[in-house]
Formats: sequence, structure tokens, C-alpha cells
Amino acid sequence: MPHEIGHAELVRRRLVRDGAVDIPSSGISMFPLIRTGDMCRFVPIGGKVLKPGAVLLFADRDGRLIGHRLIRVEVGDAGPRYILKGDANLLPDEAVEPDRLLGVLETITRRTKDGRPRTANANNLPRKWWGFAVRHVPGLSHVLRRLAFVSSASSVLPARRL
Repeated sequence: MPHEIGHAELVRRRLVRDGAVDIPSSGISMFPLIRTGDMCRFVPIGGKVLKPGAVLLFADRDGRLIGHRLIRVEVGDAGPRYILKGDANLLPDEAVEPDRLLGVLETITRRTKDGRPRTANANNLPRKWWGFAVRHVPGLSHVLRRLAFVSSASSVLPARRL
């Protein structure tokens, strides 16, 4: 049986080879910053100092690729562990070891109503302020979660005839 390469390893190789990887988003965990269908460009972490508020791509223990916001770094005897959380998630993810981190979000491309792509820098000042707000405003994740469910439900419901 041939050795299977997981998604995380393919992404890691692509980041090394091309310097970036574009991954389509799904789910509501990063609503409203990232929505289902947005194209997220991640770049290698390299020697970057990872600061709370950055959106990082990592592989969970099952190999799924997840892009969530860095809340804090915990340093212990076993080394650093990264605590990440989706903006609309109520609880943080399981702590992530450095070897499961893959990249940092650089841009988000979303289709406009007329179908044209619009790319935004994921690290400009308004988005940095947003990252600060979702980390420090109690209850904001609860509101975002409710809005995300309403938004995702309205986008899949058929139009009503009048």
C-alpha cells in the first residue's frame, strides 16, 4: 500500500515551493471576516513573530486544515503551545503544537454581487482592530455565532414568491 500524504503535508510543501497557498473557506467559525467560498491566501510563517490576533492555518489532530485566530501562546516545559479560536466560536481550539502550524493569513478574496473577485489584505489596520475586538469584547463571539447562523441559513433558503 503506497504511503498517503495528508492535506497538511501537501500544504506545507506548496508553501515551501510557491511561497503561498490559496485555500477556499467553508464553515462559519471566522464569520464575518471569512465566509464560506472566500479564497484565503496563506503564506509561510518562516521567522515571523506570531502575535495574538493573527489568523493561522493549522492541522488539527485529525489532519483537517483550520484557519483560526491566535489568542495567546502558552510556554511550558514541552515548549510553546498556541491557543487559537474561530471568531464566531464560543470556545478555543485544543492547544496546537508548533509542528502543526502551517501558515499565516495574508489575503482574503471574496466575490462581489456582480461576480468579480475583490481581494483584501488580512492584516491591515481595520482587520487588526477587528482581531483585537474579538479577543477582548466579552460576548462578541456569541453575537457573531448567531449572525453567522442567520446569514448561512438565508443564503441557502430558496427565494419566496410574492
